[in-house]
Amino acid sequence: MNSEIRSLTGLRGIAALLVAILHIHQPSGDNWLSTFFRHGYLAVDLFFVLSGFVMALTYGVMFREGFSGKAYGIFLAKRLARVYPLYLILTVTFAGLAVMVGAQWVYGKNFAFVVAANLALVQAWGMAPSLTPAAWSISTEWAAYLLFPWLAIGVLHGRRTYVCIWAVICAGSIAALALNNSHFIRPNGPGGYGPLDVTRFDSLGPMVRCIASFSLGITAYRLRGVPSIRKWLENSNVSSLLCIITLGLACIPNADVFVVMTFPALVTSLSLHKSGISSFLSSKATYSLGLWSYSLYLVHLPFRPAQISLAATLSASIPWGASVLASVLILTVVLMLSMVTYFAIEKPSRTLLQSVLRLRADSASNTKCESSSRSSAQMADPHG
Repeated sequence: MNSEIRSLTGLRGIAALLVAILHIHQPSGDNWLSTFFRHGYLAVDLFFVLSGFVMALTYGVMFREGFSGKAYGIFLAKRLARVYPLYLILTVTFAGLAVMVGAQWVYGKNFAFVVAANLALVQAWGMAPSLTPAAWSISTEWAAYLLFPWLAIGVLHGRRTYVCIWAVICAGSIAALALNNSHFIRPNGPGGYGPLDVTRFDSLGPMVRCIASFSLGITAYRLRGVPSIRKWLENSNVSSLLCIITLGLACIPNADVFVVMTFPALVTSLSLHKSGISSFLSSKATYSLGLWSYSLYLVHLPFRPAQISLAATLSASIPWGASVLASVLILTVVLMLSMVTYFAIEKPSRTLLQSVLRLRADSASNTKCESSSRSSAQMADPHG
């Protein structure tokens, strides 16, 4: 059964595009538009909220009766089939390039350990830098997947009082990230985009940032089932209002935490109807962008030097707007590459791996049925 909500896929595409614009164009200035685009880094937090919500929607029922090793294995296998093939190709590519140009030293003294940690998707757990530039969030989200059964049991199927307490703890953790500058949770420093730009592998900050937002996404899905909340959020005008509030806050300096706090309600509201903003996000173009969003997120960052070089070349003949034009041209190339990697790598590899999983599941089911039939026959035949 396909439980996809097209508007949320489109929202993911917009989020990935905002991250790509931020990294490729690097907006400068102190006006409201520059502030808005600098807040594009918070789209990663939106990814985490969306991921928690969609995992709850799609897989939460698997743990309704408690933990199941079989269900856990199926869940992790499906998530690996979704995120690992493209990630693996890019990780191996960047590792190979580092060796070819003799740049292993950039990643520390033990390059083999860095590669192993990246291949195991554990590098952002305080272990090693990511070889694929944006992959720190993939590593932290893998940790969230590993914790998902227990989060589902507690948040989706636990007492509502405990759910509210956990939501407060998660929201407080996000707020604490913006204020904390300790050794264990260190921001990126003056070069970062904002107080929640916590991505350093040598701190616990990225893990806290991911799991707190991921948990808020699960909580949002749980509260989606509360009739009074659902009745209010399923109004398309409420979605429009939440979008306006989110976009407005994104134009205000130092409103980072408040922007993130709007994400759970926004995601929930967009999931409950197909009109207004949801209709736009479900449109063919936006939906396609959402399908390519994972590729877009992973492949875009290395194109920043190309934008700088192209902008410098264009500035010789275009006195104004060379940087913007260069960004548009590079983003177009990145979008085309994202489309290619989606259709050439992501989609076929996911389909193949999921087919293998289904075949193994069917084989195990058939083996079990045959064993059961033989046992029944032996019980019926005294000479069996």
